[in-house]
Amino acid sequence: SPQLGQAAAPHSGGRRPRTSSKLNTNETSPCVTTPDPPRQGHKARLANRTDPSISGDQKVEAMPISHRNACAILVVLSSYLLLRTDFSAYISEYEFQSSNSLEALEEDHAEGMKYGGSIRNIRYHRLYQPPPQLGSSEFGGYFNLTCPFEMSKYSCAYRQVTWKDANLVKESTEYYLEYLGGIHEAYNALIDLASRRDAEGGGPPIRVFFTGDSLMRQVFIALACGAHSHPAGSLVQFAEVPWKDDWFTEKLDKKLMKTIITSGRHGGFDAASIGLKGGFEVHFVPHRGFRDEETSEENLLDRLASEIATTGRITFGDRTAVPMRESHVDVLVYNVGIHGTLDMLATMLRQFVDQISLPLSSLATASEGDMGRTKTVYVTTPTQHYNTSDGQWQWHNMTQPPSKHCLARVANNPRSDLEMSILKPGGLSQGGNVDAVVEYGDLDLGSMHMRHTDCSHYCLPGVPDVVAARLLQTILAVMG
Repeated sequence: SPQLGQAAAPHSGGRRPRTSSKLNTNETSPCVTTPDPPRQGHKARLANRTDPSISGDQKVEAMPISHRNACAILVVLSSYLLLRTDFSAYISEYEFQSSNSLEALEEDHAEGMKYGGSIRNIRYHRLYQPPPQLGSSEFGGYFNLTCPFEMSKYSCAYRQVTWKDANLVKESTEYYLEYLGGIHEAYNALIDLASRRDAEGGGPPIRVFFTGDSLMRQVFIALACGAHSHPAGSLVQFAEVPWKDDWFTEKLDKKLMKTIITSGRHGGFDAASIGLKGGFEVHFVPHRGFRDEETSEENLLDRLASEIATTGRITFGDRTAVPMRESHVDVLVYNVGIHGTLDMLATMLRQFVDQISLPLSSLATASEGDMGRTKTVYVTTPTQHYNTSDGQWQWHNMTQPPSKHCLARVANNPRSDLEMSILKPGGLSQGGNVDAVVEYGDLDLGSMHMRHTDCSHYCLPGVPDVVAARLLQTILAVMG
C-alpha cells in the first residue's frame, strides 16, 4: 500500500475510454439525404420550395416530420444502449454479491446497533458494488453505511442513483482500497498502545479535543470508521453519537432530502465522542458550518484564549457529547473551517497561533515537562475543486451550472497555502508555532468529491480516511 505519510499520488481516475455514442451514417441510413445540403435558415428553406428560379438539383427535399421523429428516437435509443453497454462492461467485475443481502448486512450491524438507531431505512443499490472482500473480517474496511458512525449524506454508495454516480463511487472506493493496508497499519498502533497499558497496569487516557466544521466532521467519521472496521475487530470501546431526530430538513434542498437519511442513525450529528483501544479518546465539537447552537461552539477560540490567560490551561468546555468539563486536553486538533473569506481565515489563524498554540507551548514547566502540556495539531483545509478561477466557491459568481462542476485538478489551494504560510510545525523548542500540521495533499483528487454541486466534501470511504489515518499517527507521535 502507498505510504500514508506521503501526499496522495496523482490519480489517473482509471476510466476506460467511452465508446462514441454517435451513430455511423452511410448511404443506406434512412436518416441521411444524399448529397448532404449546406445549413440553411428557415426562411431560405421555405423559399427553396417555391422559387421557380432555383433548379431542381439545387433544391433540398424536406424530410417528412414522422421520418424525422423516428430518426430522433433512433439516435436517442442507440446512444443510450451504447452508453449503457459501455458502463456495464466497465463495472462487470464488481457484480452484486449475495453477501450484501439485507440479512447479511443486518448481521454486520448487530454490534453497531448499540450506537443507536435503526437500519430499516437504508437503501440498497446494485449500481456499483465493491470487491466482496471489503468489509469481511479478514480484510476489514467499510462501505455503504456498514459503519455505524457514517452520515448518509457523505456515503456516495448509499446516494448513487445514476451510472455517473456509480462511476464516482468506484473511483473513490478504489482510492480507499489502494491505501487500506496502510490505514490498518496506522490503527495497529492503538492495539500496541493497549498492550503497553495492560503490561504497565493501566495509565491515564489520551484525550483529544477535535474541532472544526463539517470538513473536520468527515475526518472524525473516518477516524471512527477506521477503528470500527479494523480486521482485528472493532477497536471502539465506547461511543456517544447523538443522532438528530430532524437533521435540518427545513434547510435542506428537496432533491438532497430524497437521497439522504434526515433523522436518526446515519442522519446527522453535531458533537460526538468515541473511545478507542489504548485509552485513546476523541471528542468532536463543531465551531462552524451546519450545526445547532446548543451542540457547537462558535466562539471557541475566544473561550480557549480566555482559559489560557486565566488558568494556564484549556478544557473541553460544556458542549461535548460525553461531559468532560475540566478534564485535561492532551491534544487539540484544530481547523478554522471553510466558511469565510481568506482575510477571516488569516485572522482566526493568527489568533490560534498567538493566543493558543504558542502560549500552550510555553507552559511546559520543570515539574510537568513538555509531556504534560496540551499539544496542538492543525489539519489543513481540504482543496475545493469548483470550476472557477481559483477552484474556490465564489458567492458572487456561482450562478452558472458549469461553475459548480468539480474539476479533477486545480493548480493550488489558496486556503491551504495561507495556512502553511502562517503555521510553522515543530513546537516552540524547534522554532515552530504549532506542534504538527497534517496536510490533505489533494490538489489532484477533485474527481472524488461528492459532486451534486458539492466540490468541497469527499465521498466516504475515500480521501478523508487516508487523512484520518495520518492524523492518528501524528497525534501518537506528538504524545511520544
